[in-house]
Amino acid sequence: MMKYTLKPLCVLCMALMLSGCATCVVRNHNMNDLASGSDRGRKVYPATQMDGSWMGWSVHEVNPFLFLGTLVDFPFSILIDTVLLPYDVTMKMIE
Repeated sequence: MMKYTLKPLCVLCMALMLSGCATCVVRNHNMNDLASGSDRGRKVYPATQMDGSWMGWSVHEVNPFLFLGTLVDFPFSILIDTVLLPYDVTMKMIE
């Protein structure tokens, strides 16, 4: 029984550990301009925008590993960006 539950548990843990990549890049390094091209300034939903641009780039460059990684990261980015939406809007109004 333990043998059959260990593998899905490991896959779930790996997905959770590897997700949040775009959120970490955008929020920790203040790289909001990467989320949607060279446009400067704070963005709303920056990690989600970055995931979308990475997905588009991975399809264009035919990189299935990047596409799968961003596909796993996308729901977590939407969730975290939604939680941080009041902060982003407040900071955008201050700028």
